[in-house]
Amino acid sequence: MLSRRSFVLSAGSLIATPALAKMMPVVSTPPDYVSPNASQEKEIEEFFTSSRSDFGGCCGLADGYKQGFEYKLWLRTVLGAAGHYEKIVVLRRAEMRPEGYWVEVFDTYQRKHVWLPVPEKAMVKRPNPTGYYVVWTYYPLNFCQVRCFAPLAQT
Repeated sequence: MLSRRSFVLSAGSLIATPALAKMMPVVSTPPDYVSPNASQEKEIEEFFTSSRSDFGGCCGLADGYKQGFEYKLWLRTVLGAAGHYEKIVVLRRAEMRPEGYWVEVFDTYQRKHVWLPVPEKAMVKRPNPTGYYVVWTYYPLNFCQVRCFAPLAQT
């Protein structure tokens, strides 16, 4: 059995890990729920977990967000793991400009939406089955960057 002290330390260290800062679905479904589109959902899940850009795998080091969807994010207070959850549309817009794609994403450090250029190396080369723009953001050195970006599938 864990002592109270080790539990508090474990819980505190868990709160600070990126895994708990990952997107959390706003609506959960019961474990026995079977979608009528289960094969399409499996394809989309596989797309999120195995997509790659020239930077490497998308999902292992970054969180993937579909355009226009609200996600429950953990917003930390300054200098600590304390904070709160907030529902936020992470990827507001994506647009093609003469110099390439740009995305308007929520930067959890600045606590506001910012426009970021999508590096050519961040482009996902496989078809996007979601029907939405998808961006994977991450925070090296505490500033938001695009690790991967999936444009709409060409029709």
